[in-house]
Amino acid sequence: MQPKFATEIFKMCQEQGIHTVLDTTGYCKWEIFSEIIRYVDLVYFDNKCIIPEQHMKLTGVDNGMILTNLKKMDEVGKPFSVRMPIIPSLNDSEEILQATGEFLRELKSNFTVFLLPFHAYGASKYERLDLTYKLGKQKNLGKEKLEPIKNILEEYGLKVQLQ
Repeated sequence: MQPKFATEIFKMCQEQGIHTVLDTTGYCKWEIFSEIIRYVDLVYFDNKCIIPEQHMKLTGVDNGMILTNLKKMDEVGKPFSVRMPIIPSLNDSEEILQATGEFLRELKSNFTVFLLPFHAYGASKYERLDLTYKLGKQKNLGKEKLEPIKNILEEYGLKVQLQ
């Protein structure tokens, strides 16, 4: 949302020897993204869903630019980790996980996929603001539910950790 500001902050941190990490969805033009990542040491790259139609349903935006940025970042050799929030019945199907594994195994970098269990901590904030919480009455997801997902992704040769 603030690419010039982010670039300047990261640049100043680098000049001071401060380790920098960008946590991003990667949803911006490559020209902007490539300028920002020049000044970061590591990128935490969110992957909500690899399948375009489901990504649109979950987030309201197309993931083409996001996936392109992930591939280009991989090509330039910027260190990164992929962070995947797992939302039951929305992005944890076998089809989605297999498509994710197929996409990620094509990347050249040595990276880790971090599986993040869904939590409903934001539901009460929505309620206080008189807004509709679109994820309904979903309960927090325990780490034990992530093991089968971890196993599927590891079948694609990916390094996977539970968060």
